[in-house]
Amino acid sequence: MIKKELETYTIKHWKGILSEYELVKIGENEHFATCKDLYDFYHTSAKQVAKYRAKFLNSGKLESALLPDKRGPKLWTWRTPKGIERNIVKAYRRLGLNRYELVTLFDPIYKEETPRESTMGLIVRRYQKGLPEKVKTVIKRYERKYPGELALSSTPFEKYREVSRIVTELLD
Repeated sequence: MIKKELETYTIKHWKGILSEYELVKIGENEHFATCKDLYDFYHTSAKQVAKYRAKFLNSGKLESALLPDKRGPKLWTWRTPKGIERNIVKAYRRLGLNRYELVTLFDPIYKEETPRESTMGLIVRRYQKGLPEKVKTVIKRYERKYPGELALSSTPFEKYREVSRIVTELLD
């Protein structure tokens, strides 16, 4: 209700100013001799009057053109929806995939709504803030398919342990 009243007041205000302005330009206004007098009386500027006049004339003299342009934040957001973010974090924690693998995983599911690689990285970092350090780092480990299988060794200590096990088997 208040918004509608403000809109009607604004439209009436600017229609009055513009009609007075036109009369001053012609030289038939009985209240104001110059445009400067008009601007001073209505506490406005020539720039503002020119802006609203141009908007009003370009719109075909629609009253809605006299309302100010919308300002402030838009009604939508560019952030990824919460449901998609939660699924990304679940997949990251359970599977330990990097951001490129996450995109290939979710691309068939979400299609054009799938976040890009850089966004995947931001999402994963955003949801890791409150976790303990142990949970944050996901380590991919090679799981043996059958007992006694030689594992892929990635650190010198694991190589040393594997070599020492083989040497002890040979010596015994």
